[in-house]
Amino acid sequence: MVRPSLTLLCGESTDGLGPDLQGLADAHPFHPTAVGSLRIAAAVAAAMG
Repeated sequence: MVRPSLTLLCGESTDGLGPDLQGLADAHPFHPTAVGSLRIAAAVAAAMG
């Protein structure tokens, strides 16, 4: 189990890459964006070594 560091829906992106999760007005609320998917994959890869 991993805990990727994702920005909350109400949080501001500090790295300029955009939100990690889709917002309530988006087609798939709470699903990861492309950036969020990469952050999740990076956390899994780090946990696997």
